[in-house]
Amino acid sequence: MKGTFKSTIIAALKRAAWTAAEVAIPMIPVGASVEEINWIHVISVVAVAALISLLKSVLLSMPEVELEEQVKAQAAVIATQQIETDITESSLETSEEDLEVDSPDGIG
Repeated sequence: MKGTFKSTIIAALKRAAWTAAEVAIPMIPVGASVEEINWIHVISVVAVAALISLLKSVLLSMPEVELEEQVKAQAAVIATQQIETDITESSLETSEEDLEVDSPDGIG
């Protein structure tokens, strides 16, 4: 549970930062000098957008975190199946080598 909470918070913060950037970029006009930009307005709008994103992410329990955890679980299952397959194939090869016997005629 602890890992899930931490990953949820990290994903929510990443989403909030992404949202803040998406909101800030179009608010800065092309060709404007640094002094011409109303930075207080830009920062306040960006802060509100980031806060809304953070609240929405936490309240909706971050479906992409659940998806990420499902992908990790599926990867673990696939890796386990691959290991089992490798072990089975290895034991079959060993068994086949043990079964090979030279015939007295030199055939085989």
